[in-house]
Amino acid sequence: MKKVYLDNCTFNRPFDAQESVEVKFEAEAKIQFKKKVAELKVAECKKVIEEALKLQNLGLKSKDALHVACAVKAGADYFITTDKELLKKLRGYNHILVVNPVNFLMDSEEVQ
Repeated sequence: MKKVYLDNCTFNRPFDAQESVEVKFEAEAKIQFKKKVAELKVAECKKVIEEALKLQNLGLKSKDALHVACAVKAGADYFITTDKELLKKLRGYNHILVVNPVNFLMDSEEVQ
């Protein structure tokens, strides 16, 4: 089973204005995750802080860097976000796959 980490923007997508097709698809994708997601807690530790600082050096905001670092520490296979800027900045990041929720679901469907 794949471990995924949902970024806040993905988690909250169903509550955004549903005016564009893209937002509607992303909201539906998040709803599909809810059926399959288990909660996992990650405690703050030195490794998380160190990874977050490295991510900030790549241009990530501090909260985004902490989210990604926590996902890596938790052993998640995917970091799922609707934040286009974050997707762009993490394109070459090799510690975790960073994807949009719609693309993740489409890729998951192809594998099954």
